[in-house]
Amino acid sequence: MRITANSPRPLLQMIEALRQQFGWIVNYEEPRYSSRLDVIEAAKSPTQSDIPSGGEFTVEFPAKAPDPEKTLRLIVDAYNHSNNPGRFEVRPAPDAQFYLVGTAARDEKDAVSPQPAAFDSIVTLPSQERPLADTIQAVGDAITAQIHVPITLGVAPQKTLAYTKATVGGSKVAARELLHQCLAASTRRLYWYLLYDPSSKGYFLDVHTAPGAK
Repeated sequence: MRITANSPRPLLQMIEALRQQFGWIVNYEEPRYSSRLDVIEAAKSPTQSDIPSGGEFTVEFPAKAPDPEKTLRLIVDAYNHSNNPGRFEVRPAPDAQFYLVGTAARDEKDAVSPQPAAFDSIVTLPSQERPLADTIQAVGDAITAQIHVPITLGVAPQKTLAYTKATVGGSKVAARELLHQCLAASTRRLYWYLLYDPSSKGYFLDVHTAPGAK
């Protein structure tokens, strides 16, 4: 199978195509883009002046019953050897999902430099019942306090997050673990895309619903 993506975020476009084709749930997290090589001016955008500088990206893999983890690792390895922005790694997640975590990007001197992933931040959240939206906000605030980069909830199933309550919390655990617990408490299959906005120098956390039964 040959897949070609062409967008400011070609890796994200590719995993979205894989989700539609095979039903794979991949949570995607971008690094922070600061280099002039990783950012370009957005054309005709009323809300963004800068966007990631991604372009075309093509990969091939066996089409017959592809193994999700092996295929994702093949794709990410190929992406990391391209000139597109960011470097990523694949991590297994609970519930037959995956994390695609941004671990590096070009720095202000245009050299690829490692970065601590935002959701690797170790946080403490009191264990109590609250709406999912409040838990997401609390985790985002805890991350922001550490990395000094704002995290704003973007596209999301607002009613699901506002009216679904769950007891989530933990002491000195990775923020990613708490977020996974939070979304797993919904009766719907939820996953996230953490997108870095070079214009505001902040993150937008988009939460999406996968079709089909959980």
